[in-house]
Amino acid sequence: MPDTSLTQPCCSLSGAAAMLSAMEGRFAVVVHGERDCLNSFLAFNFPGAERFYCTNLGETQAALGRTSKALERCLEAAAAKDAPQALIVLGTCLTEMIGDDFPAVARRFSRRMGVPVLALRTSGLRSGTQAELLDLLYASLSTLSPRRGRGRSRKEGKGLILVGLPADGAVGGASEIERTLERLGLDLVGSFPHRGDLDAWRRIGGADAAFVVDRSLYPRFAAALESRGMSVAEVPLPIGLGQSLRCLEIIARRFGVEERLKDAAADGARECRREIARFRADFRGLSLAYGLRMCTNYEGDFLAYEGLGDLEFFAELGFRTALLVQGAPESESRRRIGERLRALGRKEPFLVFPDPIVLPGILSKGGFSLAYLGGHAGPEAARAGVPLVATRSLSPFFKGCLDNIARVRELLSGKG
Repeated sequence: MPDTSLTQPCCSLSGAAAMLSAMEGRFAVVVHGERDCLNSFLAFNFPGAERFYCTNLGETQAALGRTSKALERCLEAAAAKDAPQALIVLGTCLTEMIGDDFPAVARRFSRRMGVPVLALRTSGLRSGTQAELLDLLYASLSTLSPRRGRGRSRKEGKGLILVGLPADGAVGGASEIERTLERLGLDLVGSFPHRGDLDAWRRIGGADAAFVVDRSLYPRFAAALESRGMSVAEVPLPIGLGQSLRCLEIIARRFGVEERLKDAAADGARECRREIARFRADFRGLSLAYGLRMCTNYEGDFLAYEGLGDLEFFAELGFRTALLVQGAPESESRRRIGERLRALGRKEPFLVFPDPIVLPGILSKGGFSLAYLGGHAGPEAARAGVPLVATRSLSPFFKGCLDNIARVRELLSGKG
């Protein structure tokens, strides 16, 4: 059956490795498989490569099921060298196919050494989805934290975590959401994946509430949080004015600080409204080519609402939108994608294209004012003479909204 998800499938091993390589903290990762399982993704120069180990299983070990000793030796080497606060074992196609019980080895090692060891089964040769992988990894990492009641928030009853919000580009100092939460008297225990290092995962038991962009991405993780007595609420992707306000309002309502939010958000919201009105007065009749299913990067803000989370921002600016979905162009595939879009409540016209190489013709024929596509499609958009904003390069909350408007304005004015 054709895949009708609006996000790309993935290799769960390389996906988990990519996410873990970007996470800071004192931990090590053991890839439980043959040597080339590790080589296949470390060649991309991921950060944190020095934390990765491999059991280097051979044909005889796999055929006879003699894999335990290799895993134990690798775990011992990682524990001795790095003195990690946690060890993470990733299964591979090989170990999944032979039904290797490596989680049992991980549990025994953890009890013997007193170090938490997480064992993650991957999808083997089955094509997995980025959302499934993200949920599995987050649910597993959440077990590193003590149960609720230990490691409490600095502000009793006011601790929260954020899941799936985009990065706001803050370098040093507090981000806009951190400053806003501080004004509301709330304590941000962790924000995942951005600003979500190993220590943040170890602290989440001190949070009282979790706010998640697109809860449907995280069924296991949400259940794990609720089992700790934590409330879990969905918030929209805070891109653009409307979604940013709704996100903050949901958080404020949970903690009963709505009046504080009115003061904290007033100036930012007012400035955004002014800039949106000015933009719509300056630009009329705009059309947008909005790309879907073009990227694989395992981040929640990319995957939220199957990639449709940024549409509202462009609607606020007055764009008419057509959806360009990368996938098999056969009629059955188009039919299923159309059904999926309708199920998501989308009524925009859509077109399925097989490869970015055909985009210049599509963009030229469509007469689009702007393209919102995977960044790798920049040359194709340039050949069509259509300015491009790379998928999920937009910034969140009020400052982000103003920056996004300024950027789109520059592109449409030929200055970007």
